[in-house]
Amino acid sequence: MVALVVFSVLVGMSSRFVASGVRQPFVADRVEPWLQFMEESWISVQSLSPQSPQLEPGTHKDPFPGIAKPGVLTSWQLEWKSTGLEGYRAAHFKALTQHHKTIEWYVFHKTQ
Repeated sequence: MVALVVFSVLVGMSSRFVASGVRQPFVADRVEPWLQFMEESWISVQSLSPQSPQLEPGTHKDPFPGIAKPGVLTSWQLEWKSTGLEGYRAAHFKALTQHHKTIEWYVFHKTQ
């Protein structure tokens, strides 16, 4: 009988934490679409032709319109950064979600 009461209390407490976790966007959103989005951005950077306008310095809003973006994404951009490594530079991607969270990642591109 005591074990049943203890078990019931533990189940009640755990359901409270699960319910509070689902309300948080970083728990409710799946990771797979973001990983696929980042992989597709890497593939797109690696396949750029030397004459591509995306290789020009500066900030490029929505640099690859053909990539399927995650549903919670409101905007994203590409900005080129120096790496300090000869023959390489970094594509700095920044994305903003509907929850006003910023996600950033880098893709290294060989220039020579």
